[in-house]
Amino acid sequence: MCIVFFLFVVLFHGLRATDGIDWHPGNDASRDVALAQIILDGNYPEDYLIADEWLWYNPLTGALIAACSWVTELPPPQADVRMAPYLNLAVPLAFAGLVWYVFDGWVALMALASFLFILPQERPTFVSASYSPWLLAPHLMQALFYMTLVAWMAPGDRPGMGGSLLAGVLLGLTFLGHAAPAVLLGGTYVLSTLAECGWERRSTPPPPRNVVTAASCLA
Repeated sequence: MCIVFFLFVVLFHGLRATDGIDWHPGNDASRDVALAQIILDGNYPEDYLIADEWLWYNPLTGALIAACSWVTELPPPQADVRMAPYLNLAVPLAFAGLVWYVFDGWVALMALASFLFILPQERPTFVSASYSPWLLAPHLMQALFYMTLVAWMAPGDRPGMGGSLLAGVLLGLTFLGHAAPAVLLGGTYVLSTLAECGWERRSTPPPPRNVVTAASCLA
């Protein structure tokens, strides 16, 4: 119940922050909104600024805006602002899930409280790993980053193809959203696998995957 209350509080403030606003004021949003319009027009991956060129930026955020615009029949700029406070709840939810998986519920509750409410006030939202009422690709992809780490750790606890396949799919989705967390996740996969292979030649057990995961989160 405490986690639900925390999410309700940030959603309340997120809706207040975006109330009456029809266009995200940030430059990054203009790129994602333009990408959404190109998808709706059926012209992806055509560049919206330079003739005969292709878009280079990761398309997942723009695709989400396009999907919301198509379902709600709102213009992409307005769909971007309206969906953001709700969609960004995935970030604290995924973070709490990761901490709960690695530790327990009480640690997850305390970590989530810190994640949401103990922030440096002088920093803008796009450089703070927390909840945000605005839809930004680096911010939203935190959710996929945390979810992918859980999927990566799970096969180590319960071996099987399903968990590894899920981790790979989530890694691909993360790359479609933003390259930086995908590269970090790929490095985590490689280092963890190399560590486990190297420890097979020793008498001591390999370090658990959650140790590598914790290092990845700190990075």
